[in-house]
Amino acid sequence: MSTTTLLLLPREIRDEIYRMVLLPTSVPYLIEPYATEHQPPLKRKAKHKAQRLRYASSVPFKLCLDPTHISPSCCEYHEFAYRNFYHTTLSLLRVNKQIYREARDLFWHSVTFYFPMFTLFDRLAENHAVKVLKAMGQIPSRLVRRMRIKMNSLEWGTSALPKLLQLLASRARYGDFRSLELCWDQWGFFQLVTVNSGNGFENLIDLYDALLDGLRKGSIGCGYERVIRLPADSTKEDATRWKLDPTKTRDTLRVLHFACGGSLYWANKLVWQNYQQVADIDLVEP
Repeated sequence: MSTTTLLLLPREIRDEIYRMVLLPTSVPYLIEPYATEHQPPLKRKAKHKAQRLRYASSVPFKLCLDPTHISPSCCEYHEFAYRNFYHTTLSLLRVNKQIYREARDLFWHSVTFYFPMFTLFDRLAENHAVKVLKAMGQIPSRLVRRMRIKMNSLEWGTSALPKLLQLLASRARYGDFRSLELCWDQWGFFQLVTVNSGNGFENLIDLYDALLDGLRKGSIGCGYERVIRLPADSTKEDATRWKLDPTKTRDTLRVLHFACGGSLYWANKLVWQNYQQVADIDLVEP
């Protein structure tokens, strides 16, 4: 389809085409910026009769679609293959100014950027989200509206969280950033409950305190919505495996919420909001 034919279509149809080309297939539209392995090419630039080497301004990224479909138990090869096959591109925005204005707003206002704090492919990139936002440049990174961080065990990502929250506060003041979600899986939440109750993982106490301290400092004057999502035991098998004590679980939820503020969800149920408990959690009996 030529550019002229596309622009002759009604705006509603053009928006549907933009969605089909740019966005994932399901809501919420999760996209993970994934840096490619090769280095950007070097360019030569003459300045004051001196040759200087500099990196190209365009950082090679692939926008992985539906990254939560990657199985946590998959091998490094399959994770790499998925990211390289299921991705979108913003090349459509370069066709002309009208398509750029229409498709840019639709893309940036619809997607939620997803960052795992620890991935198989990049084991040492605890501050992966910070690096990506800075590599994107000022203008694109200020267009990011929503972000979801998949928190893992306390060993990974705790030290990088304060830097990320500080950067997001800047993007909220001078950009369009509006919402941050922190999500834990069942193993990560089991660690939080155990450390908070003092019944194990003594080597993680300092990291747990650092996590709470980072959330407290990051929530002061941040200017964006903060959401914590925690998993709930949906089956008796899960309840038997993790054996979460109701009292200790409720206390951990309270501590996390008072450190972060905003809203806290137990599965899809709103439990805490603006430092007020609005509902109780439902624990499945083992």
